[in-house]
Amino acid sequence: RSQSHIQQHLHPFRQRPLPMSGLDQVKPLIAEVEPLVKKLKSKSSESRIEAALKLCELAKEGKVMQTIIVENGAVKPLIKMLTSGESMEEKGSAMFTLASLARGTPAHQHAIVKAGALEQLVKELQATNAGERSKAALALAYLAEGQFEYQEQIWELGAVGHLVPMLSSQSAGDRSNAALALGRLAEGNPENQRAIAAAGAIPPLVAQIKADQEWERVDAIFAISRLVEESSKNQKAVAEAGGIEPLSQALKADSPAERSNAAFCVARLAHSCKPNQDAFAQAGAIVPLVKELVIEPPGERRNAMYALAYLAQGNHENQEAITAAGALPILVEKLRQSNQAERGEAALVLACLAKGHDQNKVAIGLMGAHEPLVRELKIQNFEPLSPSRGMGPGADWTARSWRNVAQHEKRLIIPPVPSIPGQVDETSEIAEAVETTAGSQAA
Repeated sequence: RSQSHIQQHLHPFRQRPLPMSGLDQVKPLIAEVEPLVKKLKSKSSESRIEAALKLCELAKEGKVMQTIIVENGAVKPLIKMLTSGESMEEKGSAMFTLASLARGTPAHQHAIVKAGALEQLVKELQATNAGERSKAALALAYLAEGQFEYQEQIWELGAVGHLVPMLSSQSAGDRSNAALALGRLAEGNPENQRAIAAAGAIPPLVAQIKADQEWERVDAIFAISRLVEESSKNQKAVAEAGGIEPLSQALKADSPAERSNAAFCVARLAHSCKPNQDAFAQAGAIVPLVKELVIEPPGERRNAMYALAYLAQGNHENQEAITAAGALPILVEKLRQSNQAERGEAALVLACLAKGHDQNKVAIGLMGAHEPLVRELKIQNFEPLSPSRGMGPGADWTARSWRNVAQHEKRLIIPPVPSIPGQVDETSEIAEAVETTAGSQAA
């Protein structure tokens, strides 16, 4: 996700090389934090605000500094500032700092929730000040991240009923952070996905894809991708709200974060949904996705491969369009040279391009894919083929590859180039799961 907007979202971790152990090395960091934590308990509101904001900046250094701040007792005084602050500025600084401490760290999420943050944060969603509302939404987003229990608690406290109207606010911060929070509440949670869609979130989220600010567009795309996770009803609702065209345009954005998030969203919208597959092809999504296959760094390419796989899955016209756009030689080359994760993903796309398409099977085989595919069968551990909640940036997708195809989908293995008489067939270990014919090999 893009987090370039300073006022509403946290900066990416600056990754200062902080020590994970060694008391002598950590002492200077503790010495920096301790007086600020004490200052959070000052009788002066101005001093408390100043300390909270400085701690927020330090927390952006990464998880070591986050931990030092939490272990030195910052959470309770920050919660007190949130519940009893003398001004909107004081409450806002507390919320922003709590968000920075919760971000990506389960132990800190637990500490903040245990200290009683959720109920007060949901109340702050009703504040008259947009800045206060948006900071509350941001804190709730990072507390809900990866935490099913907290997703449920936030839902039960009525947060969705406040977050959905914020999507139509005049404040870009409201709209953006509400989208982020709703995405986190929906992530891997089918009941919340249904409830958020029923509350009317999809049309304003689709409208937000066309916003002027990149970060606002990215947050909307993020939320939509979580709402349509294995939900055919929500897939249809996004298409009916006009989401296909702006998402296809987002694949051509200047921002790598926007393109990557859009590709991930396309993958989920296209999965097992032929009307959406066809609509994306007609909207011109395929060519920019194929172009993304050669973008650096490699992490930016992964979601493009997922999107191409699910656009091709069971769709003969899209299989041909992706092939015509030049994807096959790029994907076969990735089987030889890319890292292990990318090799598995390239095999996934090739599987979806080959299924039911004999010409693609033969073409891929003639490009020399057989040997590297056999190698992948031997070195990777594989899981079921599905765009599950684990799919996406940072997820472990090395498993979703060719062995799944061999085991669960008949007729997907690429036939090797016709054998020289007497040549040993290296695929004997998976031969029972593969149906190829001499005719298709000879083709």
